Amino acid sequence: MVPKITCFVVILCALQFALAANVQKRDLLSSLQSTVASVQQKAADIFGQAKTQFEEIEKQVSSIINSTVANVQTRAAEVIQQIQSAVASAEQIGRNIGPCVSGQTETAKRVVNETETNLQTCTTSAKSQLNATYADIQNLFSQSLQLSTEITSCFSQGFGALSCLANASGTVLPRAMLLLSSITSDAATFGAQLTPVPALLAQCAADGLSSAATKFASVLATIQTCATSQPTAA
Repeated sequence: MVPKITCFVVILCALQFALAANVQKRDLLSSLQSTVASVQQKAADIFGQAKTQFEEIEKQVSSIINSTVANVQTRAAEVIQQIQSAVASAEQIGRNIGPCVSGQTETAKRVVNETETNLQTCTTSAKSQLNATYADIQNLFSQSLQLSTEITSCFSQGFGALSCLANASGTVLPRAMLLLSSITSDAATFGAQLTPVPALLAQCAADGLSSAATKFASVLATIQTCATSQPTAA
């Protein structure tokens, strides 16, 4: 029979081992959680700022397209009115300019659609690099949130929790540091890409208005040239 004193010593040693393991687990867990929380907070700050700035650019894009298209629509209506007035004036002097204006009203209307399409293409191009970097920041932020899962999953492993946490420390911490480095780098890139975008968007609007004005002028010039060549009624 094993002496009672021997059993007591074995139990005491087991308790001391368990206590030491718990202390190690607590310390390791605290260190891991502190590092991961710091990385997550920095990633959240970077993503939050980028999100605010990106949404502001999206608002600018929408405003520029809407205001420019509205401006062109107004001008198209004026051109169509001029066409109608030209027809009426020609009729008063017995001149038929029907062939001259045929299809020109539709051409003026198409300018509006062409302007909107070109603006969509131009503004998309102006912020294409920004889109890609923002998507990368968003992805890295999502990855940072997943770091906690790998740590908490160790809690279900009972006596293997300490070993699990040690393994997690060897994989999670390096990945967390790489993630932080990557999202910090992306933040700097995003800032640099953001700077010229407002000017590029404004140029898209200016080019859209200029192109539309040229097309409208061409419509009216074509009608005028044709109309002057039409004979008047005898």
